[in-house]
Amino acid sequence: MFTKIEQPGLMDQSVEILEDYYRIDSEMVDEFTLKTPAINLMANEIAVIKVKDANDIDTVKKGMEQRAEDVQKMFESYLPEPYKHAQNYKIATNGNYVLFIISESADELEKAFMEYEVQ
Repeated sequence: MFTKIEQPGLMDQSVEILEDYYRIDSEMVDEFTLKTPAINLMANEIAVIKVKDANDIDTVKKGMEQRAEDVQKMFESYLPEPYKHAQNYKIATNGNYVLFIISESADELEKAFMEYEVQ
């Protein structure tokens, strides 16, 4: 997905950021990729989380919805373009993977994610 659609200016983040930003217990997570902006003037953010147990997917999605609200609050009063992107976030699932996207390329990224064949 990341090789198909370039997302410049994003940095990989740690498990601590995953827990703090998304309020997701890392014990539920098998693996993850979390990319946030290097500059706080952008709302772009992408998270792909593989849960150990499919029963935890709804919990992860709730954390992602809360993260979207938090990002919206950061931008709503001073940067209209990032705020617009944050309002149009996407959450998708594919097997035990859950995707969260805030991006101008959200539709393309979601399509690439859904085309990935989960094993």
